[in-house]
Parts: sequence; structure tokens; C-alpha cells
Amino acid sequence: MGMWDWYNRPGGITTVATWKVALFLIVAGVLSSIVLWVLFSVLASVVFVRAPAP
Repeated sequence: MGMWDWYNRPGGITTVATWKVALFLIVAGVLSSIVLWVLFSVLASVVFVRAPAP
């Protein structure tokens, strides 16, 4: 049932592939945004740490 209906009906494989691509794009987008946020935080902390020095 459920998931197997995707494979049994005509065009089910392509639908599963489309969902996998969409899921991959969503995961990749979330991971890239997290990485960008971490890089921005590190850069901001470095700037704020070095700013009061002079």
C-alpha cells in the first residue's frame, strides 16, 4: 500500500524520482543556508572581536 502504489501505477517511478529530487533540493537549500549562517556568524564574531583592538 502507500509507498508501493507509487511504483505499481504507471508513471510512479518518475513521480518518486521527482519527489527525491525535490527533497534533495530542500535538504541542500537548508544545509547551504545553515552553512552560510555559520560562516556569517564566525565572520561577524571575528570582526567584532578585532574591532575594539585599535
